[in-house]
Amino acid sequence: MTKIVKATSKGQITLPATWRKQFNTDQFLLNFTKNKLIIEPIGIISKKDRLASLKEIIKNEKKMGGEIVFDAIRDNKGEGVELGKFIKILEDIDGQDNKISKKTSSKKKKSPAK
Repeated sequence: MTKIVKATSKGQITLPATWRKQFNTDQFLLNFTKNKLIIEPIGIISKKDRLASLKEIIKNEKKMGGEIVFDAIRDNKGEGVELGKFIKILEDIDGQDNKISKKTSSKKKKSPAK
């Protein structure tokens, strides 16, 4: 779709509301090439692309032997998680790790002396 817009005295233009509503961002990349001005939305990523990106990150992490603490695809249907909820998840994991390390260290202390 093509639209003619007029620049203000300060050089500003307004993107039609119907166009702006199609993007989940208020930031746009302006690129001037030869006799063209190209405007592209930035800071957005489709859910499909976000999931593909997350899957790639998880795949690479597993290859490197890392431990996945929170997998948005597995744990939250591909969606992010609120910061407070994520902190609670980490605290729960940390609490479990502390319990495990205390059990391990107490077993070492109880082993008979040679």
